[in-house]
Amino acid sequence: SFGDSKSQNTEVMRTLIQIVSRCDVCVFVCVFQIVSRCDVCLLQEVRDTKQKAMPLLMTALNRIGSVTVTDQYQYPDMLPGDEDAFSREPFIVRLHTPKT
Repeated sequence: SFGDSKSQNTEVMRTLIQIVSRCDVCVFVCVFQIVSRCDVCLLQEVRDTKQKAMPLLMTALNRIGSVTVTDQYQYPDMLPGDEDAFSREPFIVRLHTPKT
């Protein structure tokens, strides 16, 4: 798990930033409802390495121009009286990657 203690470790953050910066697409699934400070810190660091954050329902990063989001869908969970069947509602994103 990745939490505040690992996010404060400069070696861990440097390694994560190196790895994420090399990826065309990187998706982070948040287990908790509240975005932690470490998620925000990591996203800011990656943005600072000239990456662009996508406004998806799940936090996603993609290298500018290499991947296009063509569609996205998240199972709606706003029905009155609906008992939660999922701990996290299913989410799908469709990407177009012309180089792969």
